[in-house]
Amino acid sequence: MNEICEDAYMNGDNWAAFLEWYLETHFPQLLEGLDPDPEAGIYAAYYENTPENRKKAEQFAGLIAYLVEDEEDLYEFVREMGEEIDWD
Repeated sequence: MNEICEDAYMNGDNWAAFLEWYLETHFPQLLEGLDPDPEAGIYAAYYENTPENRKKAEQFAGLIAYLVEDEEDLYEFVREMGEEIDWD
């Protein structure tokens, strides 16, 4: 990702920035109740433990797995939106 966009060196804060922008663009409903907790080397996020949020968490986890497994969509999004993302 850093080769596509110089600011996209993927530490925890930049994963938070990327995922927030991606969700705002494609799945804004998943942002409601999301509590991101990025660290220097990792990204973690939490939802309050409710049945509705469990569904959101499962969707969010599936989205992350999809983006990692199908990296071309990830790269394409960075190509298109990289300059607009508020990287760390």
